[in-house]
Amino acid sequence: MVNVPVNVSSNALNFFEVLLIIILGGGFGGFASSIFDNFDTQSAQKPIEHGCIKCNNAYFFRRALIGIAGAFCVSFLGFWMGKLSLEATTGNLLFLSCFCVAAGTIGFTILPQLRRKLAEQIINEKIDKVSEKVDSAITVTNENMEYTKAMLDAETALNTKQKVDIDSAIVNLKLIRNKFKRDRSLNIYLGRLLRANKEYNEAIITLRAFIEEIDNNTNKFNKAHDSIDKADAYYNIACYHALKAQNTIDNPMEHDRLINEAYDAFKNSVELSNGLLLYAKNDNDLKWLFEEEDKFKEFKD
Repeated sequence: MVNVPVNVSSNALNFFEVLLIIILGGGFGGFASSIFDNFDTQSAQKPIEHGCIKCNNAYFFRRALIGIAGAFCVSFLGFWMGKLSLEATTGNLLFLSCFCVAAGTIGFTILPQLRRKLAEQIINEKIDKVSEKVDSAITVTNENMEYTKAMLDAETALNTKQKVDIDSAIVNLKLIRNKFKRDRSLNIYLGRLLRANKEYNEAIITLRAFIEEIDNNTNKFNKAHDSIDKADAYYNIACYHALKAQNTIDNPMEHDRLINEAYDAFKNSVELSNGLLLYAKNDNDLKWLFEEEDKFKEFKD
């Protein structure tokens, strides 16, 4: 005859056995804590009448469910951290049962705290997200205000033609240009201001950088709009080369180079927007080219 050891089994507990311990232990712990709380509350309010405590069955049932939930949460944490064992011995079964009863007893206390902590975390995350959106909106608003002011100053400077206004407007546009590299109005205005200061080279560089920005960030949905923006930029580049060429009559080589640059830019502009050809014939910056330069005579008809 083989002697059977006292322990329940040498195998590990399965899922359903652990779940049963948690339900029974947690439920008993929650029920016991509700009786203690009810007894303490009624003792504080008035003496026990006829040796009994008036009970609400639904209340005790809810507390038992809270105890089960508390036992489940604490047990899960214990198994996850490796602090609890699944060994199916009498000692371990007794320990798990007591552990679940204790967890069920304090479940009514720890679950509201856990819920409060989770709620605080969720609220804080929502507050952070809202704060990020608000900060982003404020940043965009501030940038838009800077843009509007800079553009108004630029328009005023072009109308007054006062050097101090032009210099100030150029500085303001340059300060915000990195945020609005792709903005047509800003780049065109900056080019016109630089032209007013006779800084033709910098005006040309500005507009070529604008064209490059378009080429690097274009897409099929903005293709038509991008073509118009590039056409305007090329047109102004042609104007600035033409203005430079007027001052190089005594230097034939440099004059021819600038005429060729103006021709290439103008050709690019009318290929992108044919309507600019008619406009150019009445533009003081360019119309002299149609009369005096052979390369531009092809555009006369």
